[in-house]
Amino acid sequence: MSRFGELIPHREDDDSCLCGCQDEERSAPFVAHYWRHHVRREEECGSLAEAVQFLANGWSDGDLSQEAIHAPDGSIALAGQELLDAISAELERQNEITRTTDNTGSPA
Repeated sequence: MSRFGELIPHREDDDSCLCGCQDEERSAPFVAHYWRHHVRREEECGSLAEAVQFLANGWSDGDLSQEAIHAPDGSIALAGQELLDAISAELERQNEITRTTDNTGSPA
């Protein structure tokens, strides 16, 4: 299972797996497409997880509006509700780390 659970499932023996398991082998980046101040922009990221994290951080700050994440082959890796679900899962993960750190003084 991938870091995003069932949202981005791991596919054993599948070269097109998008869960992040093959990121070290990829030479082309994932590209996060978003809108900021009425201008469409993009950010190259080394993995799908990094692209989701980038969009989640900007979305949380109210600094951008997500559009999609394209895989290295140009296909759409995440968009629409699936992208919103991945962003929500990432923000919840970050909030859980913050809560754990606040309660114990160090990450779990």
